[in-house]
Amino acid sequence: SSINIFISRDQYLSVTSHLYVNNPVMIYSSLKSSESRNPIDKKTIIQHVNPLSINLLFLGWLTKKQIERKALLKTLEALALCIHKHSLNINLVISGKSGDALSLIHEKIDYLSLGQNIKFRLDINQEEKERLYLKSDLHVAPSYVEGFGNATLEAMSHGCASIVSSYGASPEVVGDSGFIINLIEVENIFGALLTYSSLDFDERIKIRLKSYDRAYDLFGFDKRLSSYKKLLD
Repeated sequence: SSINIFISRDQYLSVTSHLYVNNPVMIYSSLKSSESRNPIDKKTIIQHVNPLSINLLFLGWLTKKQIERKALLKTLEALALCIHKHSLNINLVISGKSGDALSLIHEKIDYLSLGQNIKFRLDINQEEKERLYLKSDLHVAPSYVEGFGNATLEAMSHGCASIVSSYGASPEVVGDSGFIINLIEVENIFGALLTYSSLDFDERIKIRLKSYDRAYDLFGFDKRLSSYKKLLD
């Protein structure tokens, strides 16, 4: 190949440290052009901040392999600690494509007595997904493997901060605008949720707007387009 393009530094290093690559170049993935050029108004984001409750969003294909990769069951255990031991008003929406893990997820929810705090929104369209981002305080995605984290970036562009792991490229996307856990364990996910719960109203607004600004400032479509133009020139 004349050029080998990688969409994150983690991906770049993972490949070039093991394989000979002729001409490696790192160009971050980005928001879609329509998202970059028609950003959501910040006032809309602020209107959805609720100081009395915490709304979480899990987004992914609900197969056994994918919920393991994204640590959904550990997230449910962390949620149970928040609710049953700390009496937090916290809710989770599980959204995405239906898969073979649905019965397993329901069994876990029943075992942890979380039925009142969890809703499912399956096989939704883009418009419905965007509404979920706006209504959610945190996008929970502590993945073991993540080539970039497009859902995390999309959430950030709607003012929804993320909880991610230190694995893969997610820390590059989130930076200091969300929560990064070093080990994917129940206690660490719980700790991030507890930290967010301790924020007052103004601090919650601040972290949401920080995520929003980072998404557009660092990962706007025009920035990627410019990088490609320079590369081709």
